[in-house]
Amino acid sequence: MTERLDYYSPQGLSAAFYDVVAHFDPTLKGEVDFYAGLVPAGSWVLELGCGTGRITLPLAERGYAVVGLDLAANMLARAEAKRAKAAADVAARTGFVLGDMTAFNLNNAFDAVIAPFFGFSHLPRGGPRRKAMAMIARHLKPGGVAALHAIHPDGVSAPAPANPGKTVLDVAYDDEGRRLKLYVAAQSYDPAAGRFEQQLDYVQTDSAGTEQRRSAERLTYYSSNLEADARGTGLVLEDKITPFNTVGEMWVFRRK
Repeated sequence: MTERLDYYSPQGLSAAFYDVVAHFDPTLKGEVDFYAGLVPAGSWVLELGCGTGRITLPLAERGYAVVGLDLAANMLARAEAKRAKAAADVAARTGFVLGDMTAFNLNNAFDAVIAPFFGFSHLPRGGPRRKAMAMIARHLKPGGVAALHAIHPDGVSAPAPANPGKTVLDVAYDDEGRRLKLYVAAQSYDPAAGRFEQQLDYVQTDSAGTEQRRSAERLTYYSSNLEADARGTGLVLEDKITPFNTVGEMWVFRRK
């Protein structure tokens, strides 16, 4: 039996191919434009769950000063490698911090805090979400904006796929024709806990289709009412929209 790894585990393939998967996901088009539209160029932005710097660095290229925070050291290592190759001015406007979005202190106040691509949805309901909201409020200037892209419960409560092993992605990822294949092996939804789980199988092959490496990884998301999570923090819900895909919704808060 194949061991199931936690998502973004150093032993798995999800971190190594995170940028490949995001690049080929059509529902993510327009992300950078959206986040750049929250505050004027030159503003200070904190990105929670920044991963490989997929949003951090493009925002810095547009003139924003951006700090990215993430819990996965192997994802941040990839972000730092990108930063090392960036133009000097972009690198100077970018910083990465290893940390937990439920408990951190950067001794700074930002114009905007963002949590793209369901990063906030990794947090279980209850205490962890309330703590994260308190951290966001603490790190926002008065009048600052927070934009959190979260799983929509209606989008994840569908029954498990009738065809386990469904192919999600099958793409060549380099000039040599090597391929990444991504399958949904299983999925479930617990409405009481608001917990959505998937087992995603990553398969790396050579150009002839011979399997080189495989990892089975457990992806877990939770849904909740983010306005309730933010209660008492000074964050006021300003808007809730569906900007990128049908399983996600963007919660936009303003700090009083």
